[in-house]
This record gives sequence, structure tokens and C-alpha cells, in this order.
Amino acid sequence: MVSPGTEVCIFPLGGPGDAIETELDEALATPFILARVREAAQAGCDAIIIDCALDPALAAASTLVDVPVIGPGRSALSLAAALGDRIALLLHDAVALPAFRRRLAMYGFSERVVSVRALGLQILRMGVDRAVEQVVETTARVAVDEEGAEVVILGCTGLAPVAERVRSRLPVPLIEPVAAAVRVAESMLAAGGIPGERERRPSPWLPVLDWPELCSGSGRAEEESTGDKKVD
Repeated sequence: MVSPGTEVCIFPLGGPGDAIETELDEALATPFILARVREAAQAGCDAIIIDCALDPALAAASTLVDVPVIGPGRSALSLAAALGDRIALLLHDAVALPAFRRRLAMYGFSERVVSVRALGLQILRMGVDRAVEQVVETTARVAVDEEGAEVVILGCTGLAPVAERVRSRLPVPLIEPVAAAVRVAESMLAAGGIPGERERRPSPWLPVLDWPELCSGSGRAEEESTGDKKVD
């Protein structure tokens, strides 16, 4: 997934939840996300990826630190738009549909995404599983055959373990959001990172990120090291 010279570090989110599926989840998880983003930047990461295809707290996180913060969802959509005019988005469950539809509108992709389908899967039960692979492949083929999708996006980063095998069996490109985000991060760093200087107004809410409740899930685990560029 990463290029030679890129080091990947993982910062566990912490908090009481196991997934971010709705806008309420996003609002409640935002302080934890911002705390981890700040921690990653302080640890020396050159770019930060928020590991959720809904891109929770992306706008706020981007103004918090001086390194690029990348959303897998937006990265996947941008890559898909370069590969085809008709995009299919596969979500793990229908509970995420309203939040994703609003995100598509915000990003300007509502017309390009011709198919949004729910797989009926629970996030915590996904992974390397033949049944999950079959559901993803079958649903993707329906989007291609019935709605003319030219490229398919996995709308949950928890589906990453099955992406490679399903991709090899589909007649159109299949995009996994985290892999897309890593490529965007590497490209941004190669191009010089964030363009220009950005002014920030200090927020009176920043002390919230130092609350012990937000630091309890803190911790860094190095997943892969092949050089000196760091991507959270």
C-alpha cells in the first residue's frame, strides 16, 4: 500500500465507540479525532489520514495542524472521477446512507455517483471473510450491470482486507479508500505539502483536547517502516 521511503504509524482513536457511521457519531467522536491528529503532528508525522471513509472532522482537523490531513472518502472519490464518469459507492450498512449522501453533495459528487448501495454488514464483523467478499462482489456487479457503474468505491475502510481479491474478479476498477488516501498523502508531500502559509485564529476550545478522557486512548504503534516519510 505504501511506497518505499514511507513509514506508517497508527494512533488508536480511543473513546467509547467502535465505529463512526452517522453524523451524530461524527460529532461525538470529533474531540477524540482532533486529539489524535494533534498527537500525530507533534510526533513528527508529515501527513495524517483519518481512518474512516466518511472523513469525520476533516475540515476541523485540517485547520488544527501544519501538515496535510487527508480524508479517505474524498481521496477515493477524486481517484474514481479520474477513472470513470459513473461511480458506485458501496456502504457497509444503510445506517450510513444519510451521512454519505450529504458528504457527496458537499464534495460535489452527487451527480457522478450513480449508485449508492448498502451491503448489510456490521463493521466489527468485517474482515477477511469469504462471505464478505461474496457480498461485496455481488453488489458491485449489480451496480455495474444495472446502473452502468464504471468504477466502484468501497465506502468503509473496514473492507480493506477483501479489496484485493474482489478487485481481481470485477470488470471495472475497485478503489479502497485508505490506499487512495496514502497515495494522495505521498503525492502532496512530494509536491511540497500544504501550499502557502495559513493563518489560524486560536480557539478557546483547544484546552478540551488536553482532557484526560481524550488522552486515555492515546498510543502509537508502528505498523510499517520503509523510510523517513511518516503518514498516520
